[in-house]
Amino acid sequence: MVNILKSLRLGIWVLVAVGASGCAGVEERLAASRMNDAAAQSCVAVFRGVDQAVAPVADAETVRIAGFPYLRINRLLASHANTARSGPAFNAWVGRMRALARTARSVELANLPTKTRHNIKSSVARLEECARLLQTHDLADDRGRQILRDTATVPDHYNTFARVAGLYPLTSVPIWLGYKHLRRSQQRDFKTGLGTGKAITFAPKLAAFDTTVVGDLMRQIKRDKLGLPVLSPGDRELILNAFAPVYRVGYKSRDDRIGLPVYTKTDALEVDVKDPVVFRRIAFTQIGNKTHLQLVYTAFFPARTSAGPLDLFAGNLDGLIWRVTLNKVGRPIIYDSIHPCGCYHLFFPARPQRLKPEIANAAFGEPPLAPTPGPVPASGQRIRLLLKPGTHYLAGVELTKEAGAAKTTPYRLVDENVLRSLPTSAGNRRSLYGPDGIVVQSARPERFLLWSMGVASAGAMRQWGGHATAFIGRRHFDDPFLFDKFLTQQ
Repeated sequence: MVNILKSLRLGIWVLVAVGASGCAGVEERLAASRMNDAAAQSCVAVFRGVDQAVAPVADAETVRIAGFPYLRINRLLASHANTARSGPAFNAWVGRMRALARTARSVELANLPTKTRHNIKSSVARLEECARLLQTHDLADDRGRQILRDTATVPDHYNTFARVAGLYPLTSVPIWLGYKHLRRSQQRDFKTGLGTGKAITFAPKLAAFDTTVVGDLMRQIKRDKLGLPVLSPGDRELILNAFAPVYRVGYKSRDDRIGLPVYTKTDALEVDVKDPVVFRRIAFTQIGNKTHLQLVYTAFFPARTSAGPLDLFAGNLDGLIWRVTLNKVGRPIIYDSIHPCGCYHLFFPARPQRLKPEIANAAFGEPPLAPTPGPVPASGQRIRLLLKPGTHYLAGVELTKEAGAAKTTPYRLVDENVLRSLPTSAGNRRSLYGPDGIVVQSARPERFLLWSMGVASAGAMRQWGGHATAFIGRRHFDDPFLFDKFLTQQ
């Protein structure tokens, strides 16, 4: 046993050393190329100073790239590292990473305490100037471009050290048995729905869905040199409004009302249920050799209600993320959902799509579950999601025309980016998420049970880009090839 522990310890230190040497190697190669350029060295110092200042309020939605402080990346763009070799495609790739970095840095600067922010000598304009200079300097030749392609990766959100220390091959077995029980429970939920108990319906106060308008919009959307759709602000507004769902939530307490996360006068995190809000964002996925548009809607509840003193899954803040993946004419290919913890991933392929049988019927692990086919709305219809009280488990996906009905509670759609910088009562700003992308106030007792699965603070709400969706194996909600792996046609 002692020898096993020594081997585990040695393996961990080797992994740490390899990771550290990799980052250092990139920094050294780039530093050598910048050695004789005083302007480039000055700009590196500017970024280093700003990065040190914003470290306590770092934004985790996108990932920094070692040696390239003016760029950030996500899983989608990382998947293009070897396809954007040169020319317009490479420029489009770098341009999108520059845009991610610009947004993240503006959020981080806004979230600094006022005094710290005022003490930073580098203006946003200076950072942009330095980003342009360093991009021109670093990527002027094939060597620099290859360094970027080699470095532009996104780590997964699983802690291998925790899995090794927690004897993952053994401890994953009871988790697998628990998942099988959960799967049967989810299938029962979709057979029974909400029943006849009290429920509240939340609906967008928007014009009815129109298939012709959506189809016309999708056909005229242009694509960049990476093949990614380029949407104007008006396009984004129209398409996100068109597919905004209706929520019918079983009601037992205040925990079953959707609302706006806010910081109180005591700096506590609460959900203002007097302001029903659903957060929206655009995403993309790859199916075959085509990039498809995704519409993502997130609703937050004050809490997951405790079922008793031993409820390991209850706690502050809960929610549901609903995602719609469209084909080139605006018809849904598949819907899927998770809770913001990354838990309870469900799939709803629209016919003729279906999950690959060999994956859905896998004997071990966490095979994807599709409780029912995804319905396709006609003009005047919307998707209605049925959520159970307390747990907010999804229990039904159906079509409805009641979005404008008198008995519905209207909600407003808001860009999800606002969660990265919320106002505080002290006049400052603060992200909903910590530097690790986790909402610390939403920590669940289950994390003490599930730590050996390698998912940090299991059960806690987390930021886009950080949703690990399986305890057995490795799977991410924003994996651009997720549906390419899982889907086939009947």
